[in-house]
Amino acid sequence: MAEQSLYIDGPAVPALRVETASGRRLLLRQGADPVLFAVQRATPRA
Repeated sequence: MAEQSLYIDGPAVPALRVETASGRRLLLRQGADPVLFAVQRATPRA
C-alpha cells in the first residue's frame, strides 16, 4: 500500500456563534450565515 500524507491548514467548517436578543430569541450563525432561529420557552422545570 502506498504511503499517504494528510495536510490540514485549519478547521473544515467556520466556527458557530450563538446570539441572543430580547424576547428569549436565539440566532445560531455559521460564519456570516444564519443557520437557526429559535425562541426559548421557559418552563418551571428548566
